[in-house]
Amino acid sequence: MSNLQKKFAKEVFIKGELKHKKVTEKDFIAEPRESGYRGIHLVYQYRGKKAYNGLLIEIQIRSKLQHLWATAVETAGFFTKQAIKSSEADKEWLDFFKLVSSAFSIIEDCPLVPNTPTTEKELFLEIKSKEEKLKIVKIMEAWRRAAKTISEVDKTKKKFHYYLLELNINKEELSIFAFTKNQGEIAMKKYSEMEKKNQGKEYDIVLVGADTQKDLEKAYPNYFIDTKDFLEKLKEIIGKY
Repeated sequence: MSNLQKKFAKEVFIKGELKHKKVTEKDFIAEPRESGYRGIHLVYQYRGKKAYNGLLIEIQIRSKLQHLWATAVETAGFFTKQAIKSSEADKEWLDFFKLVSSAFSIIEDCPLVPNTPTTEKELFLEIKSKEEKLKIVKIMEAWRRAAKTISEVDKTKKKFHYYLLELNINKEELSIFAFTKNQGEIAMKKYSEMEKKNQGKEYDIVLVGADTQKDLEKAYPNYFIDTKDFLEKLKEIIGKY
């Protein structure tokens, strides 16, 4: 969100005439969170229909880049089984998303995320280094392919509930194994076998549990449309220097 877009948002949502009472306003664009999260949060107390009076409503305002970052964080958290969104994850992943958020801040001419490089070149080169180490592009593109495949499998109405993903990162080869809800133990056993077999190798093994089908529905297609756009922006950043 550029300063002009931010000004527009403030005029419409913050200074505009609303019948609901504004309780709090937090500007995480002017002061980004340590994690890299950016956006404006507005909390209102509902005033209208008697049954709902007093209930709190939160409005989150984000630019397209800020939205792409946030959904990429949730997608990575979903597949790596890490609470990246809550900053409870592997430090390398946390640092990567923090750096990318700062890069997006530069693009939008907004304040940088705390404790990140202050020059574009240094920042972009550090992101490039992290990406090469974590293989972010290859892994996230594989997740997108997996989500598309899972989506097609679901259309067959075979009611699979567990999906085991085996990604050969170097060869960019992805294998997907599907299991029904009753085959949960089999899925876990195969996952353990693959983890042991590929330990120390350039493989990414992920077991997606779909006990609640909504988990997978949440992960695609919207997240993965956004992830595609996120990856395009990331490629621009790591290709600049």
